[in-house]
Amino acid sequence: MGVFDFINDKLQKSQFERQEAEMNAEKWDMERICEELRRESKMTKCSGYIAVLRSKCKEAEEWKLKQVWDRAYESRNAKACSGMMPVMIERGLGEKDENGRFRKKY
Repeated sequence: MGVFDFINDKLQKSQFERQEAEMNAEKWDMERICEELRRESKMTKCSGYIAVLRSKCKEAEEWKLKQVWDRAYESRNAKACSGMMPVMIERGLGEKDENGRFRKKY
């Protein structure tokens, strides 16, 4: 087994892990995804959860998005907040200030 075979094997495993995480997260609501992000430490799974969270945030009603954001922010769930931040900015519910910090507009 050469170096490239080893790298290819690791890459395939990480892609499979991400796809598996996305399939699991599709079944969950936004709050559950945020909780899983808080507990999970594997970056491949986190990236899958964040991808699904963003798609669900784009489809969510404004009040629901605000509620989930506030809960994630208050519980200091950085992974969930960083995943939702682009959607919040896109929908006009927040902006980044000159220091790069997120400020909500509601």
